[in-house]
Amino acid sequence: LEAGRCIVNLAAPGAVTAAVALRSAGVSIPLWGSIFAAEGDRGLSLGQIEMLTRPIDADLVRSQCIMIAPKNARLLAIGSDSATFIALRQGLMKAGMSVSIAWDLKQATELMEIVRPHLIVLDLALPARGTAVLVAELARQETPPVLVMLPGNPEQLAAFGAAIGKLVPQEGARTHQNVLRALIDSKRAAA
Repeated sequence: LEAGRCIVNLAAPGAVTAAVALRSAGVSIPLWGSIFAAEGDRGLSLGQIEMLTRPIDADLVRSQCIMIAPKNARLLAIGSDSATFIALRQGLMKAGMSVSIAWDLKQATELMEIVRPHLIVLDLALPARGTAVLVAELARQETPPVLVMLPGNPEQLAAFGAAIGKLVPQEGARTHQNVLRALIDSKRAAA
C-alpha cells in the first residue's frame, strides 16, 4: 500500500496483535494510536505508539526507541517481569536514555509525575483494567508520551481492548473524523 502511517484503534479486537505482526514481519510503518469507544462515534488520539515483541531483544528495542525518542530521552518502563525489564533497561541506557522502572501501576502513576517521560513502555500483561485506565489518561494529555507496548497473551489483549473501549468519555472526546484529523495533523507537524 505504501502507506505513510498506520492508525491503530487499541480498542478493536486483534488490533494490537496485528500491529505486533507488522513489526515482526519487519514492516517499519509509523504507528499512531487511537481509542474509539465501544459504542457511539467518540474517540481519543494517543499520538505515536510502538510495539515490542516477546522475548525482548535489547538491540532491536534500542533501535526502535532511538527512531522515536529524542536524544537523552526519559523513559518509564511499567511491568512486573524483572528479567524482561532489567534487560530492556540495560539496552536503553546504552543508547543514552534515562530509564526508570515501575513494577506496578500504582508506582507508575507516582513516577510519571516525577520522571515526565518522553516514552512509556507498558507491559499489557499487567491487569487489563489498570493498563486501560493508564492509557486512557495518557490519551487525555495535550502531548502524550510515545507509548511503547509489550503485548501479553491473547486473553490479556482481549481484556485490555474491551476495557479501554469503555473508557472513552462522552465529554471531552472527539468524533472519529476529528480523531483521524488530529492524527494526520500530528504526523504533518512532526515531519
